[in-house]
Amino acid sequence: MSEDTAFELSRAYAAGWNAAKKNLSDDPEAARNPHPTGEAHQRWADGYSGALESRNAGKMSRKG
Repeated sequence: MSEDTAFELSRAYAAGWNAAKKNLSDDPEAARNPHPTGEAHQRWADGYSGALESRNAGKMSRKG
């Protein structure tokens, strides 16, 4: 099995980010990560979490 390229990992991150924007769950493991294991799995989860943090930061800034 070959290592993922930087481009493939960036696409995994972007896919996780997009999944979070479409999903109402705050748990990346509740969403369907298409990468069963490895660095791509983690990058997808990081993208998912990053999108949630971005979404939640926007909610916090509107409260003040």
